[in-house]
Amino acid sequence: MKIYPVGIGSNQPVPYPAARDPRTGRIIYRNVVIPLNDRSLAEIAQTTGGDYFRAAETGTLEKIFALIDKMEKTPAEAVIYTEYRELFPYLIAAGLCFLLAGAALGQTVFRRLP
Repeated sequence: MKIYPVGIGSNQPVPYPAARDPRTGRIIYRNVVIPLNDRSLAEIAQTTGGDYFRAAETGTLEKIFALIDKMEKTPAEAVIYTEYRELFPYLIAAGLCFLLAGAALGQTVFRRLP
């Protein structure tokens, strides 16, 4: 299976949601540097025979996804198991209860006189 990792972001400070202002409810952003490990992603791609892509902006990311969609597609086979649950025992139990109730009530106040 080929893996096509996509590194998203940059090694520059980016706004990151840090907290919510209790008075206004607005999100407070702080500039944070989130390092991107390009080397590890490139090794993963090389090990699996895929390619590593780097996207710094939205337009680039859309182009990368379009390129990956055009690459080879591997058919996947799946085994589907269906589990059945039989419901007839509930009907048999209800019918048996009615039969026993009818027999029991037939020996009490609901009995028939010949």
